[in-house]
Amino acid sequence: MQQEGGAMKAWVVEGYGTLDRVSIRDVRIPVVPAGCALVRVLRAGLNFADVISVRGEYQVRTDPPFILGAEIAGQVVDTGGFAHLAFGDLVMAQVTSGAYAEYCAVDAARLIRLAPGTDPTQAAAIPISYTTASIALFDTAGLRAGETVLIHAAAGGTGIAATQLARNAGARVIAATAAPEKAAVATANGASAIVNNRAADWVETLRGIAPGGIDVVLDPVGGDITLQSVRALAWGGRLLIVGFASGAIPAIPANRLLVKAASARGVFWKFDADPSGIAAVQRGLATALAEGTIRPIIGATVPFAALQEGLVELAGGRTIGKLVLDVENA
Repeated sequence: MQQEGGAMKAWVVEGYGTLDRVSIRDVRIPVVPAGCALVRVLRAGLNFADVISVRGEYQVRTDPPFILGAEIAGQVVDTGGFAHLAFGDLVMAQVTSGAYAEYCAVDAARLIRLAPGTDPTQAAAIPISYTTASIALFDTAGLRAGETVLIHAAAGGTGIAATQLARNAGARVIAATAAPEKAAVATANGASAIVNNRAADWVETLRGIAPGGIDVVLDPVGGDITLQSVRALAWGGRLLIVGFASGAIPAIPANRLLVKAASARGVFWKFDADPSGIAAVQRGLATALAEGTIRPIIGATVPFAALQEGLVELAGGRTIGKLVLDVENA
């Protein structure tokens, strides 16, 4: 094991801008601050939030220079004196930054222990995508068995997670995606029907599939997708605003919500705002992963040196499933 204060490789954001502002640097292994443990990162999940963080457009800004990345799976190499941790424990965590590095100092409260033998590639896909999907569907929307859920970007990391969680809860899932290869993934993942949300008449097609309307819409896309989704809501339907991958922030027509007794809710969580609640959700997800009731679909394992290329593909909407960075073999 390398010692704290030694050298490690990391992807550092030198300044806000395009992805060429991110580069590999040799930096110091973190000295573990009070309340933290040191984790040797094995895998790290790629997220669209990384792209907008580099632009300086993410809701939570970190001033450059900083190490990019917010989702890890790895092994504890310094417990920080916490009795519930042991050297070599396999853990996962969502962090504010620092995931794309060989070592990461993590608030011990954020560390979720994993069952021995858990695949770190699978685990690295859980802390953000599955936590977001769980909070959206259950804490925010109060999803119930028998309801119908429409999931946009259903072949992406959060869409895959939401499909599995909704299906496990007894809901009917309709996946919205345009590309045939993405539709095939969504179907294999448990969606009962597919709509092409790039077609001009997709809402009419959706009404043929779900004549009573949609109870819950999970929307990470924004723009016209959001506006059309409001038209598709059932009485008492809930629109979940997860993000704006299209780059367009819509002005939602309040009259359409009013006449359907519907609601539009933003989905945004911070560990520090509810540490015990978020940790409880993530422990449940770790158990579900160990039991096999959830299983991330990994689109690709990205070599450490190819992070930029992976983020470019993610930003362009060309990925299927979750992209995971191989930090172990940096």
